[in-house]
Amino acid sequence: MIIKEIKYEKSLFFGKLKIIIISDKGKSVLKNIKIEKGRIEKLNSEIKGFELNNIEDFEKLSEKIMNINESAEIELGILNSYSHGWKIIDENSKQIPRPIFPVYKKEKGIKEFYILSLDANNFDGVINTCKEIHNIVKQKIDKAIKVLNDEEILVIIKESIDEMLNELDFELRIGVAFNNFINEKYEYDSFSYGIEEQFNYVTQLIKNYDLVYVENPFGINSPEHYFKLTKEHIDNCLICLNSNNFNDIKNKSYNAFVVDYKNFKNFNSNIKYLRENKINVIAEGHSDLLNLIVGFKIPLIKCENEKEIENITKKLFYIGNEMKILS
Repeated sequence: MIIKEIKYEKSLFFGKLKIIIISDKGKSVLKNIKIEKGRIEKLNSEIKGFELNNIEDFEKLSEKIMNINESAEIELGILNSYSHGWKIIDENSKQIPRPIFPVYKKEKGIKEFYILSLDANNFDGVINTCKEIHNIVKQKIDKAIKVLNDEEILVIIKESIDEMLNELDFELRIGVAFNNFINEKYEYDSFSYGIEEQFNYVTQLIKNYDLVYVENPFGINSPEHYFKLTKEHIDNCLICLNSNNFNDIKNKSYNAFVVDYKNFKNFNSNIKYLRENKINVIAEGHSDLLNLIVGFKIPLIKCENEKEIENITKKLFYIGNEMKILS
């Protein structure tokens, strides 16, 4: 792939900025990025004609973009101008990520409830099933005559999954994200826990509801509790940190980590480090990252909202079909 041009455009109405990235493989459009025209012209002069054949080339490009202080969105835009952009990262990748699908969110206690499959081969099939279960769960919770606690919600999700078991050729499990460590306590609707009570509670939930994904159950200053929980559930649950804190990776305090995207060099380095330490990598669910996620063979993608889920589904459907054609 060769970068042919990066240019700046303003729309005729309202003066909204667009950046057009053109390569010999196609083009992409970035909207509403606050970069002056002069900087785009400088960037174009620096990288016009740059050839991308592999991951090493892309890392060099990322360094060039960073050296002139441009947005990481530019490097993603360049990669996404090629509809087969994953092949620049790894031309042999055939892995489509499986979704971690949100079914319910609330303000206290467990903040987010998910469903996911670790053995499904059909992204579309999982997404469609998750949508159905999401609707069933929502209807049941909406009909409740009182505010439901965490375990009552988990029971509803588990029952909703069980209702569809006979129709499925893959397994569906439940995941949760806590993020409820506030003012040195773990806050719930009508009570709060200290660290030992929280540990016992999380352990009991994993056992009672067969949880397969548990994100941020403790504050980041409790690595010993992460380590203990991971050690107890290393073979049956992903104990996951979603944070920028990499301090306790080598100590095996977690067995999964959600990686965010700052720039390609940082993303690549973090994935290498996690895999060297045998930590499962999970990607944030942004459709602009899909060429990278597929190229790096990241097995799980954490979806957050309905619009992004639709975008991800469409793009992964396209990538999956292209892989079949190319194989």
